[in-house]
Amino acid sequence: MNTAWRARAVFHFSRWIWVLGLAVLTEVSFPSSSTDIGPLLDPGAVADRDVIAPFNFVVNKTDAEIEREGADLAASVKPIYQFDQRMYDSATTRASRSRCPRGATSPKAASARISSARSRTCSRRRCRSA
Repeated sequence: MNTAWRARAVFHFSRWIWVLGLAVLTEVSFPSSSTDIGPLLDPGAVADRDVIAPFNFVVNKTDAEIEREGADLAASVKPIYQFDQRMYDSATTRASRSRCPRGATSPKAASARISSARSRTCSRRRCRSA
């Protein structure tokens, strides 16, 4: 039984040794360096220094095209909203006041005025009863 196990081990070793050889050959051919790894940045992060290409390259665009593309990109940026409770309270107060007709001090009084206004038709100069 020991010879059968040894025969199977040699068979499987000969089948998989090339995978190990290919992995070693790849590591030797394409070594990885820790200096090539760039810093991990979050989306939207701003670089703390200027990034300059290590070589010169030509941009085949006119200054007007570059400026237009820059303006298009700037217009496509989504705004960042910050919630301010005081501004929210002020806006809701103003909105509730604007829903009430003149002279109405509460929503109930406003609904009474609105229902009475429904029975009238308005022209450009004055309101008249229907």
